[in-house]
Amino acid sequence: MKSNIKLLFENLIWVVILSLTFANDNILFSQQAQIESFLRNTRVTDIKNDGVDIWVATEGNGIFKFDKVTNKWINFSSENKKIKQDFFYCIEVGNRYVWAGSADGLYIYDKKRKRWKKGNSV
Repeated sequence: MKSNIKLLFENLIWVVILSLTFANDNILFSQQAQIESFLRNTRVTDIKNDGVDIWVATEGNGIFKFDKVTNKWINFSSENKKIKQDFFYCIEVGNRYVWAGSADGLYIYDKKRKRWKKGNSV
């Protein structure tokens, strides 16, 4: 069952990302390579679209953001020191904040300040 859910999320990412691109073979090929390099062997737990970016919570790889303006993936993880936790169960997005739930508690991303904080205050 878990592998079916993982496959469903992986396919959902493909559908969401591909629906954001134009019907240009070069763009689709570029997107496919980016998706594979960033999300290969990643357990996706939740995906949200805030109308500007796509946010992906993962189990063990932190949080990924697909920036539609720059057409690039950004990773927030303990490895790159952009967030202290790598295991997230859920993610929710708003106009100014992104909330991510982990076993360690709630993490909040302030879009204006471009930083994560732990807890319920920003």
